[in-house]
Parts: sequence; structure tokens; C-alpha cells
Amino acid sequence: MALVLKQSTAVDVLIGPFVDLTDGATAEEGESPSVLLSKNGQGLAAKNDVTTPVHDDAGYYNCELDATDTNTVGTLVLAVEKSATALPVRHEFQVVEENVYDMVYASGGDLGTTVDAILDDTDLIDDGTSGLAKIATDVAAVLVDTGTTLDGKLNTIDGIVDDILVDTAEIGAAGAGLTEAGGTGDHLTALATAAALTTVDGNVDAILADTGTDGVVVAAASKTGYALTAGERTAIADATLLRDWTSVSEDSPAVARNILNALRFLRNKWSLSGSTLTVTKEDDSATAWTSTVTTSGAAEPVTSSDPD
Repeated sequence: MALVLKQSTAVDVLIGPFVDLTDGATAEEGESPSVLLSKNGQGLAAKNDVTTPVHDDAGYYNCELDATDTNTVGTLVLAVEKSATALPVRHEFQVVEENVYDMVYASGGDLGTTVDAILDDTDLIDDGTSGLAKIATDVAAVLVDTGTTLDGKLNTIDGIVDDILVDTAEIGAAGAGLTEAGGTGDHLTALATAAALTTVDGNVDAILADTGTDGVVVAAASKTGYALTAGERTAIADATLLRDWTSVSEDSPAVARNILNALRFLRNKWSLSGSTLTVTKEDDSATAWTSTVTTSGAAEPVTSSDPD
């Protein structure tokens, strides 16, 4: 039977007997045992406590183990290999948790009290007035008070599951019921085709063009009855006549025969060189347009115009 040790607690154990290697009976009292330990079947290793066991009597030696040597709950095997004079020695111990050890072996251990308490608790479970029996009674009372029963709730759940199974059967494997064209029932009978989605996409793009970045386009039929007031017409005329030509942005290529070019000859710089008339833009430098002219010696010798 394995001796019981308290976890993580230093202890002295008596190991042996160490007997003669030859006759297997004579006690060997002059050994210096090197003790190896195996915790829960793991590899043997030297004990952590560095004290060498010393002979007590009749081939038995006092071996000191420290808290590290006993820190693992489970089996603890102590082994000493054979020496030149003595046979090998082996002992097996059982390491248990501190509270378990104290309950059984410590002075004033309360194992009996604990067992009695457990028996009292099991009596409460079985006496029909408390414990599990009382819980069952209380649950039954709650079900009665709320007008529910476990069987009724299970039946309700079963009905819901049945409905789900019917619905999933209607949908079919991999959603076949949803893609069926011309079918009957509550499932979808025709999903949009790729061509239909393309048409929808085109229509959406047209709507965005009408109402988005291009502004709202009003149909021609919707413009009937709209007219500018006299004040609005006058304001447009005034703005046109007083427009600063240097702010005008010309199209490229510019339209040569336009009102702006006609007025440039009256207001901007122009020059005559030979038979070429050059009219400049508002900077009086860049050419706006040119013209071939016919000269006459009898005419007034006007060669240029450079308005202030």
C-alpha cells in the first residue's frame, strides 16, 4: 500500500531496507543513497532536497523530501539504484491535496463531521419537503400559476418546427423553389434575369443624368406658359451691354463671325499694314480677326485706331 504524503509539504520518510548485494539479507548500514523521484509516471530525476539519507537502523535510512519534491498530486515513486554492496530500493507514495490530507490525518481532522453533513444533505433531498423534491414541487406550482405545462410548451415547439420543415420543403434544395418560373404557391415564381437587370440599370443611369450632375431636365411640353417679365428682359439686356469682354471665355475654335468680334473693331485696337486689317482682342495684343482691305490714294490716310 502506498504511503500518503501531503502536497507541497516537506517530510521525512524511512526508506529501505538496504541489504547485501550478494546474500540479499544482511543489512547494509554504510550506504550513501542517491535518491531519484518520478512524479505521476514521468522520468526519474534527483530529488530537490540536497540532504543525503543517513542510516537509522537495520538497513533503513532517513530520507528528507522538501516541498518541491512533493508539489505534484498523484503517484510519487522513490528509487535508489543498486550500489557496489546493496540491492536497489523502491518505494511508492500517494500525494494528496493539503485539505484532503488534513481532513483525514491532521490532528482534529473533520472527515467524520463532513460525512455526517453530506448524509444530512442527502436526507433533505429525499425527504420530500426540501432539496430536489421541493424544487420539483415549486416548478410544478409555477406552471400551474402561469397556466402552462411542459407538455403544452413542447407541443407548441413541435408545431413551429413542423411549419419550418414545410417552408424549407417548399423552397427546395439549393433554393430551387425560389427560381422556379411559372410555379404556384407562395414562393417567388420568377427572379429577374440578367437582361432585365441591365434594363433597370440603364433606366437608373438615365434618371441620374436627368436629376443629377446635369441638373433637372424639364420636358418641352412642360415649358408652355413660362415667360420673362419686362424687368427680367431689361436686366438681361443691361448685363449683355455692360459685360466686361475680358471675362468672356471663347470657345476653341472660336466662331469668327459673332457679335463680340463685330464690336471689337469699334472698341479694341486695330491696325492696317498694307492691305491687311488686324483687329486685336481685349489685351490689345492678341489677334481677334483679320481682313483684306482695298486702299485708295484719295481716301483719308487713316492707318490705325487705338481707343483709350
